[in-house]
Amino acid sequence: MWPSTRPRNGEASAQGLIDAHCHIDFPQFDDRREQLLAECAANGIRRIVVPGTVPDGWRKILELARTYSILAPAAGLHPWWADGSRGDSLEQLDRLLTDNSDLVAVGECGLDRKQGPALTQQQSVFEAQIRLAGRHDRPLLIHSVGTHDTVLALLRRLGFTLPFLMHGFSGSREQADALVRQGAFIGVSGIITHPRASRARRVMAQLPLESLVLETDAPGLPPHGVPRDSNTPLNLSWVLDTLCSFREEPREEIVAAIRDNTRRLFMQRLDTEGLQKPGAPV
Repeated sequence: MWPSTRPRNGEASAQGLIDAHCHIDFPQFDDRREQLLAECAANGIRRIVVPGTVPDGWRKILELARTYSILAPAAGLHPWWADGSRGDSLEQLDRLLTDNSDLVAVGECGLDRKQGPALTQQQSVFEAQIRLAGRHDRPLLIHSVGTHDTVLALLRRLGFTLPFLMHGFSGSREQADALVRQGAFIGVSGIITHPRASRARRVMAQLPLESLVLETDAPGLPPHGVPRDSNTPLNLSWVLDTLCSFREEPREEIVAAIRDNTRRLFMQRLDTEGLQKPGAPV
């Protein structure tokens, strides 16, 4: 059984928002993906951005996005598997970006100090993807664990000036401010629902509203009380409710700003007013 989302007090939907980072292609969803996407659409979620993590998964993501128009595909090499990819993976990614204009971003890519191969190897693969994103005029979806300062330094050194998502951000206010000045949008996830996440909530309360976007990272980063690897994009409204509970702006202003922020992050490649792509919306 999948856990239900937290009961809401009158807030019945995500109000036309986008889940900016969700791994709906993962095997955990294979037996109920269509039903879940229908529930997402019924609850007001307009689009779900699906990052690629390994070359073997890129085609699946593209096929799913062509089947379900609620999905928006991305492709990248995740730092955890930077040493397991084939030698021509970056060339494959380059060709894929050339041949598929519907890919909305490069990612999930980045650096992880706690997991994966040596940082030097991760950094080589990440730098190559920064260059590809610039060459193909795509934003980046960045995974960063214990490496925010290094990520910022790399983006500056390589002259990357396009938007990028700092996915699942849990760094300091000072780091967030520096990243936002570089072009970052800060991913607000289920992390903020956890009782011990006081710093994350404080940072998300203090950052400019125009720097925030919503994500679930489903099935990862579950909200408080949801079992590990059991998160779903339906919890986007939970993240929204929690964010609204400690921001000073009215809910309607927060929702409108996040819609606009997400459009800007993905460089206007996402249609948030209606699902106009061929294929079933769910």
